Amino acid sequence: MTQKGYENLKRAKMELKGKILAGIMPVVSYRNACFMDSEIPGINVADEIKQLFKGKSKEESAEIGTKVAADIAEKVKDYCDGYYLITPFNRADIICSIIDKIRQQQI
Repeated sequence: MTQKGYENLKRAKMELKGKILAGIMPVVSYRNACFMDSEIPGINVADEIKQLFKGKSKEESAEIGTKVAADIAEKVKDYCDGYYLITPFNRADIICSIIDKIRQQQI
């Protein structure tokens, strides 16, 4: 998530009366990060995040994607009322790992 994304979420929380859910779609590879950034309107994957995935195995990428998604959830928790997680490529294992990390952060 870009700084502008955080600022928009914070502003929405202050100005809107409804509930806000933060959507989190974990990145699963370098190629996936590049595709999301260039082909999905409204999604911006920071270059620093894309570089984390460069040359990594599927398993390493899953760990990185889980950590990045959980870190984003932690960073936006004060500006949202919950999360919705978008499962990449039917990889429910990644979503379960993200949920576990979010729960650990809340303890």
